[in-house]
Amino acid sequence: KLSKSLLAKFNRCKYRKTAMTLLISLQAHWIGKNYYKRGPSGNDIHRTNVPTIRIEFRDLIWRDEMQLVYLNNVILPDEVDQ
Repeated sequence: KLSKSLLAKFNRCKYRKTAMTLLISLQAHWIGKNYYKRGPSGNDIHRTNVPTIRIEFRDLIWRDEMQLVYLNNVILPDEVDQ
């Protein structure tokens, strides 16, 4: 038999996992199914109402800043962690 504290911890972890799954599905619903991709490839203009050129500019500036901060020793992924 499991202790009450162990059962509570198990339920909390189970709830967190369910909440994360729900959050991911909500993000996909509201901002597009490619929301995890960086730059214009992750933008669904009909859902976000942000023009592709604005997303390209933000991505370019962000990449330049990261290169500056990490002294050109950074590898930038094409996708955000899911």
